[in-house]
Amino acid sequence: MTLSGAKISGLPGVNYGQLGNNLPTPTTSVSLIKNLNAKRVKIYDANPQILKALENTGIQVSIMLPNELVTNVSSNQTLANQWIQSNVVPFYPKTLIRYLLVGNELISSTTNQTWPHIVPAMHRIKHSLTTFGLHKIKVGTPLAMDVLQTSFPPSNGTFRNDIALSVIKPMLENWD
Repeated sequence: MTLSGAKISGLPGVNYGQLGNNLPTPTTSVSLIKNLNAKRVKIYDANPQILKALENTGIQVSIMLPNELVTNVSSNQTLANQWIQSNVVPFYPKTLIRYLLVGNELISSTTNQTWPHIVPAMHRIKHSLTTFGLHKIKVGTPLAMDVLQTSFPPSNGTFRNDIALSVIKPMLENWD
């Protein structure tokens, strides 16, 4: 488990990475997170052992649809429904899944062919959550800072030209 902290809205959060060797068990990792008084945790998949360990802790959880599924989910509502039924329904609401993130920093690579699939996948996941009555779970996608063409001063921030109109604009439009 790799822990990196973030503080949003006064609530400390933890990114729970699982790449490495000799990692603690999910139960031990959740104990460490609780000892840090973290109120939010992001995991980079929907690991059932971690979701089970987070049950009844009061910690808000962000889970991810893996990058390799984004393209298929973008064109297949049945797959989106199956993923939600397998990875969210069995754990919610005992595990406080607050966000479902579609992929991880998919727009960072300029050679990435997944860009056109992000927004359709987000819409299909949102539809699946609604189908299962999971209206409180919000849908998003993590973006790295390299999506910005200009970042300073923040008031003049702009997205890169290659994604501004084709990805970011549709991502921000048409959400209930």
